[in-house]
Amino acid sequence: MVTDLERGGEIGPLEGHRMKVTSLTFSSDGKMLASGGLDSMVFVHELGSGKRVGALAGHRYWIRTVAFSGDGKWLATGSTDKSTIIWDVMSGKKIFHFKAHRFPVSSVVFDPAGRWLATAGCDHRIILWDMDTGGRIIDCELHRADITSISVTSDGEFLLTSSVDGTAILWEMVSGDVIMKYGGDCGKLSSAAFTRKERIIVAGSSDGTVYFWDRVSGELLARLHCLDGGFLWSAPADQAAASGWFFTDRPDVIHIIKCRDDGTEPEVLLADDPERSVHLELYNRKEMVVGKLNDPEKYQREVERIVGGVQANWLKTYGERLKNRQIGHKRGEE
Repeated sequence: MVTDLERGGEIGPLEGHRMKVTSLTFSSDGKMLASGGLDSMVFVHELGSGKRVGALAGHRYWIRTVAFSGDGKWLATGSTDKSTIIWDVMSGKKIFHFKAHRFPVSSVVFDPAGRWLATAGCDHRIILWDMDTGGRIIDCELHRADITSISVTSDGEFLLTSSVDGTAILWEMVSGDVIMKYGGDCGKLSSAAFTRKERIIVAGSSDGTVYFWDRVSGELLARLHCLDGGFLWSAPADQAAASGWFFTDRPDVIHIIKCRDDGTEPEVLLADDPERSVHLELYNRKEMVVGKLNDPEKYQREVERIVGGVQANWLKTYGERLKNRQIGHKRGEE
């Protein structure tokens, strides 16, 4: 079932598969939807009418990934049978059938101009194919484990791959050179992609965390943590926040640990401890976490303002007033 987000309502159901659907992709103009399934079939539907315009049979095992070319004329399908097929969408004919991967093909992507196709596999390899000749341009092994996704920049010059080895890698298409490696301590990455302006790399991990890195510097900007209810964003420490910033509607999940100057055991502050309340007031700040992602210049100005003392003095006196008020209130209850 497909939902029309602009006009509302549903399109479909779009039928055809006899078993579970395992992969979906829209054409760039949003007029067609391709689906691959456990039945090793690929179907193409026209979304305006819901009509099925293609039924593509050619793989021996189930489909793991499907991708349209930028003009919507070609469709690439990758399968557990270790092969990739390039189809002419209108005629349903095979253009190329690539059989270079030693293990299942996990992800495929065309460059925006349709000059080449990149395939990634569970053999840790990335292969770049020339769409004029069907020949290999690059065949390299950059990851230490299965590759889970592959994305391309809008100019077609860089590829981004993610892997269960816990890393995402940005590399140059022409040379195959690694430009930047992200992560390494994130758990198994299931996917990675560029944000709309391609300034930030986003990756999802098997541990339920979404990571955000600066594309150029590789700096970790923020994390979004998966909770049963509510949300929790966190940002690394900076000059103004020694333990980092966070933004959450679930302060009950935050554990605040007080380290002592005398070197004795750190103390976990209890829920009713005034110092814990002060910390939450000071560092649970949406503008600092989200600002680092959306407006880094404004974020840096705010950090400098705090470090410079204008905000620091206010935070100190405000924290002391809040602490005293809560302690006084607690004594009054006694």
